Amino acid sequence: MHPALYKYTSKAAIDSVFKSVSESVKDSLSQSKFQYLIGKCLSSVRCLHTRLALNNELFDDINSFGVYIPIKKVKVENNELYIAATADTCFRIGDKIIAINGISSSQIINTGYEAISSDGYNLTFKTYAIEEFFFFIYYAYVQQVNSFEIELLRNQKPLKIVLNGLKPKDFWNKYYALNKVNTSPVWSSLIDADKTGYIKVNSFKPDDYFNAKLDYKRSFKEVFSSFKEKNTSNLIVDLRGCQGGSIYIPMELLTYLIHKPFTYKGETFVRQYLPEVLEKLVKKDTYFHFPECNNQDSSLTCTFFSKEIYKPKKMSFKGNVYFLVDGGTLSASGMLTSIIKHLSIGQIIGEETAGAFYTGSKGMEVRLPNSGVILEVSYRTGQVILEGEKDTGYGVTPDFPFHITINDVIKIEDPALLFIKTLFKP
Repeated sequence: MHPALYKYTSKAAIDSVFKSVSESVKDSLSQSKFQYLIGKCLSSVRCLHTRLALNNELFDDINSFGVYIPIKKVKVENNELYIAATADTCFRIGDKIIAINGISSSQIINTGYEAISSDGYNLTFKTYAIEEFFFFIYYAYVQQVNSFEIELLRNQKPLKIVLNGLKPKDFWNKYYALNKVNTSPVWSSLIDADKTGYIKVNSFKPDDYFNAKLDYKRSFKEVFSSFKEKNTSNLIVDLRGCQGGSIYIPMELLTYLIHKPFTYKGETFVRQYLPEVLEKLVKKDTYFHFPECNNQDSSLTCTFFSKEIYKPKKMSFKGNVYFLVDGGTLSASGMLTSIIKHLSIGQIIGEETAGAFYTGSKGMEVRLPNSGVILEVSYRTGQVILEGEKDTGYGVTPDFPFHITINDVIKIEDPALLFIKTLFKP
């Protein structure tokens, strides 16, 4: 069972969702309809890490039996869908989607919002997931079919396109042949005649650094050494789409941004029937110790203090720092952003992050006995406790809100990045 099952939703409300879903099943269901109903139940817990398992077994199943709709990305605006990136040349960026196989855009969006899990009351992650992974959201929760009749509006004129789906391998090959994307977990550049440094962080996951043959400590050191050598006065840290990972990696990045030592206190919640998890946390974790543990609502609540005192690096950045965030800034990235805002390290620009002080851990996999569908259920949650701050159930609110529109995508413009330059101080 989830360790903080009723943190954001009452028992009565969760029971009501499960009951209504159960009563709605009158006959056999398609795979996508079944996964939608399961997603609806899981999303009522309001924990981003409790969801349909995105594991190798699921993707092997898609590779063997499924096809994707050849639309890579969309934009959601006013409960309408617009094509933002596609794997098929019959579409145009900016085409408005009216319906797919008779299912309206608003129905597709609402299905996604109901089935996609997010932390607390946050909605920006749900929007981000629909926009960035439309092809998968459609497959997982809307329809698993081989062909698609897509009704569009292009230049105010109706248009109907019928086409077959793509096998995942063909989908990715076709998309990436047209769209070269730097997928390295972290990369940097110097712009504006070396006056501005830019760091793009795609991931804080150790496996991503290992697979890219990068040592994150050495990578950060090399990046900030180059900034110091060039006497860079402004720094942009782009955390958009950085979907978390290990907390140790963002804390390493933090040491290049702070100017005085920092440590923190926090709480973690573990299910009482998982003593092996607690033992690992208490005895094997080199970063935390647990001076007090209390039994609350059949969970084990542990207050911890970081053993690590995070000290500024010698080459800690001394100039102006600006952070770009969006609904894909979640988990460990959301925690980092909450610390950044608390310490007033720099200006935050973009959308509300998907996470803040409180988040869950990667879930344990639970296989449903009849369908074989695998779920992830977070067995541990935790929060950073910072003086004067409290968990509101929402992500970090940016100092300067910005939302990328479909018109920006058509123009290939990034208004948030352009806006930052207006904030640069002499």
